Amino acid sequence: MSLITKAKGLNYTLQNSLIFYIENISSSTVDGCGIYLSGFKSNPLTKVYLSNISIEKATTDYCLQNGTDIVFDALKVNSAVLDKKPK
Repeated sequence: MSLITKAKGLNYTLQNSLIFYIENISSSTVDGCGIYLSGFKSNPLTKVYLSNISIEKATTDYCLQNGTDIVFDALKVNSAVLDKKPK
């Protein structure tokens, strides 16, 4: 099964049906990483869609380890909008 997500001009195809969809979160201050995503080398974190998240102050915008098919849509950390496809 295939799911196509369309959000603000973003066309992104994700395989299979298990998807983590997290949206509408705001925070004033976060100690450490604003967004922290970590999988295992043998079992990476996949198919995560984060939307409309705002963090006013964090030490680091985001930390991503062992993850694929991650999408940031309207994520704002430290007054900066993050790229749709994190590295």
